Amino acid sequence: MQGSIDFVDSLGAHIERPFVLFQHSSGFQAKYKLSKLDSHLSFALELGYLAIEALPQDDLRLPAFLHNYARALQCLWEKVSTPQSLDKMVEYYTKALDASRDNDPARTLYLSDVGFVLIRRYDWCKTLQDLRDARKYLEMSIDCGTLNALSQA
Repeated sequence: MQGSIDFVDSLGAHIERPFVLFQHSSGFQAKYKLSKLDSHLSFALELGYLAIEALPQDDLRLPAFLHNYARALQCLWEKVSTPQSLDKMVEYYTKALDASRDNDPARTLYLSDVGFVLIRRYDWCKTLQDLRDARKYLEMSIDCGTLNALSQA
């Protein structure tokens, strides 16, 4: 693990630094899901955040980077189940959706993930607005998926 961090540090301001951070974050998420080691989750979160910070805000990859970080936050929420971790997870899934373009092929995923995390928050907090919003996002994901399928036919 330290070797991965040293490698990332050695990149400096290299043009591919954001993508390398993104890849390593994804790798540590996968390792965490298998191992449940806190260090893997910690690296996934840290590298995911650094990837977002290193990426220009107008980069077309931003939604994917935000979504990757949201998935790491989801792992954290599943581990600690605090209201703060739940709200942070909702925040970053929403940021990924907001950063996506209407024609983004992953937009259906972003819409459904926001819907599902709002259902989780409703289950936790019992805020009716979360349930209403979840339904709206899930319906939008179905519509978006249908439009994507029709455009490819």
